[in-house]
Amino acid sequence: LGGAVAPGQGDMQLSDLERAIARSDADASAWFAYAAKLQGLNHYDSAALAYQRVLELEPYHRQAKLQAAIVLAQLGDAPRFLAYLSDLTLADPKLADDIFRRPETQAYLAQPAFSAMAREARSQAMD
Repeated sequence: LGGAVAPGQGDMQLSDLERAIARSDADASAWFAYAAKLQGLNHYDSAALAYQRVLELEPYHRQAKLQAAIVLAQLGDAPRFLAYLSDLTLADPKLADDIFRRPETQAYLAQPAFSAMAREARSQAMD
């Protein structure tokens, strides 16, 4: 598995994970573990970048897409979060709809652009 982080190694220290992703053969699972650790430490901007790296390595990694959305919501960067959800609504409306239903995103639904995007995702998810 090269740079993979084996199941059950979610308790690894940040420094161990940093060494794992520094390897040239670091794969999506190593990057995902690193992103999750950063997210757990409330380092949301760095976590968002790490989840993006997971998606570069494994574009259909559903959990990485979900967690990337959550950290963008936690960052409070509404334009960046909306852009991400807009792209996700086109690519995977069911996942976008699921994200709009999560507690982390509820505060955004008061904004017209987000509520419109949520309706669009919900509509497309039903098709």
